[in-house]
Amino acid sequence: MVHLPDEILLYILQSLPSLSDYTHKADFEDYKQTSNTLANTCQASRVLRNLAEPLLYRAYIEDGNDCDRRRDGSQDVCRTTTRLQSFLKTLIHRPDLAAKVEYLRLADLPGRLEDSPPNIEIGKMFAQASDDVPAIEDTSDWTGKQTQQSHVFRTNWRRHLQDDSEAEGAEVALLLTLVPSLKTLDLGASERNTGLCVQGLFRDIVRTDKWKLDLTSEHREVLVFNSQGVNTSSRLHVLTSLKTITLSAEEEALENWHFITLLAAIPSLDTLSVNGEVEPFRPNVSRRWPFDHIQSLSFKGCTLSNLDLRSVVTSCRSLQSLRIKFSAHKEEMNINLETLLSYLHDSSETLQELQLFKPSGYPATITTPNAFDLRPFTQLKVLEINFYFLFDPSSGTEPSFTNLLPTALEDIYFRMGDNRFSKHLRVLSEEYESFPNLKIVDIGVDDMPNIQAMDREEVDWKLALNDCAKALRKAGIDCNVPIEGTRFNLSCGDD
Repeated sequence: MVHLPDEILLYILQSLPSLSDYTHKADFEDYKQTSNTLANTCQASRVLRNLAEPLLYRAYIEDGNDCDRRRDGSQDVCRTTTRLQSFLKTLIHRPDLAAKVEYLRLADLPGRLEDSPPNIEIGKMFAQASDDVPAIEDTSDWTGKQTQQSHVFRTNWRRHLQDDSEAEGAEVALLLTLVPSLKTLDLGASERNTGLCVQGLFRDIVRTDKWKLDLTSEHREVLVFNSQGVNTSSRLHVLTSLKTITLSAEEEALENWHFITLLAAIPSLDTLSVNGEVEPFRPNVSRRWPFDHIQSLSFKGCTLSNLDLRSVVTSCRSLQSLRIKFSAHKEEMNINLETLLSYLHDSSETLQELQLFKPSGYPATITTPNAFDLRPFTQLKVLEINFYFLFDPSSGTEPSFTNLLPTALEDIYFRMGDNRFSKHLRVLSEEYESFPNLKIVDIGVDDMPNIQAMDREEVDWKLALNDCAKALRKAGIDCNVPIEGTRFNLSCGDD
């Protein structure tokens, strides 16, 4: 048998897809296949195990549907430990592997199996591991008064770990303390992943009790929170490498903004994505939080109010990316886009990507300005926007892209176009030279009928699409236009 150098073996293993790249639910089967390949490789020899293990533990993904399938099988009836518990045991005994974990995606999973007794041995092990997590030194709040908040959290956390019949979130909180190199965290919105133990952990990290509330004459209607009192000794030093958090809910509403605030306040974080409905703040008052470190915000399928947007956008004063995909199924949403632009004022020199997209659905109230002027955003390179957000189709004013868009744009994605915007495309085919960096123009429509079903306006719309695409392609710009009989209702990027 030919013995290959370790460098070549490692090169072969690294040619497999990285487990941390499986960021979508649809990727779970591929994740299982790759992780099984690496797990089998670990069993082949000691040399291969040493090479494959760090790659195997780079990511950990829980999938609720897969868990249900496994638990329905007869072979799992007598199983006394969950997959998460087995993973935790390995990380506790192998901190070298815990340091390799970079990506976690946690689904809404039940705790232990029904009718199975609590595992006392595992409970003791996990409780001891929680004792090994260093406690915060400074337990005073912003007024200097000593509080019991951290002590109460630690006591309850330990109790839940010992009695796994009440372990909602306790094991998830423990997992988060064991992975010092974690960069990306995808949380399913459930009591298990966002419950009291997880919230207590995040409170010890960000120390919101030390945020001083400033009420100045300048912000009479805004609650301004100042975090200058949060120093090194005040924080729990876990998740210090975390860069990206995604919080998702498919059916039930997410926790309200209070929990999202805990996530966004993590000092190392630069990207926050929220997918699904969000319970509004009570009372109905705008807030300003210390989120200057956040560079990228994404809201997908959310019912947002002007107050919500004001609170979160004005708190992030150096945004590089703002992506909002409005809910298509909520008609009570009321957004004023002109006001939103004013909220982005502090980020006018840093914003590089802006998405404002609403698919077809309920007629939510989205007020558009008379002139959606984005020219103050001089660094904007990527724009995705509904046509009717940018231009009022009922306006008799001659449209002009140069009067609205910054010249630094490289990629433009127009959405929900229809035959009311034929003249706009003809103007674009003449004004594109004013955008010297333009590389991509993508035009999406709600519905493009078959040629046999087109009336005169629709024929003119199709001709305008083709003429615009021809002019842009001739100039070396990648222009994508719809074909007949297709629907374009998706946004660009990772959606």
